[in-house]
Amino acid sequence: MNMIAQVKAAAIDGRLENVFWRQQELQKLYKALVQQSSSIQNTIQQHSGLTRAEAKVEFCKTLDVLKKRYLELRPEVMREEEYLIANSHDAPSATRAFGIAYIVPTTHTVFYSIVTAVAAAIAAGNCCILEVSYYFCLV
Repeated sequence: MNMIAQVKAAAIDGRLENVFWRQQELQKLYKALVQQSSSIQNTIQQHSGLTRAEAKVEFCKTLDVLKKRYLELRPEVMREEEYLIANSHDAPSATRAFGIAYIVPTTHTVFYSIVTAVAAAIAAGNCCILEVSYYFCLV
């Protein structure tokens, strides 16, 4: 099965509907980035032409957005909304994911644009397909 078919299958079977799973995935992403912070910042600096300080700012801002997406997930609120719907009550603030987010990063602040878009898609309950152009592969 090709990768796009796997992403479609994940979207169809609703793997990301579970808010606890989404929180866990965002935590894993955050921890992985922190563990590789030095090499990530070095790569940002080398490939973007930024100073060390600018690369650190991009990295820290990215982690800040990731943390915000995690904190926006409120399992207790989502559970209340789920029970409202199950008991035939209106839940006007309840949302549903689109299913698949197709992400095309910018060429400026590449790291930030990729990680924050992926984090937002996961937090919203979407699977992700990330378009990585030939340019990014060369860098």
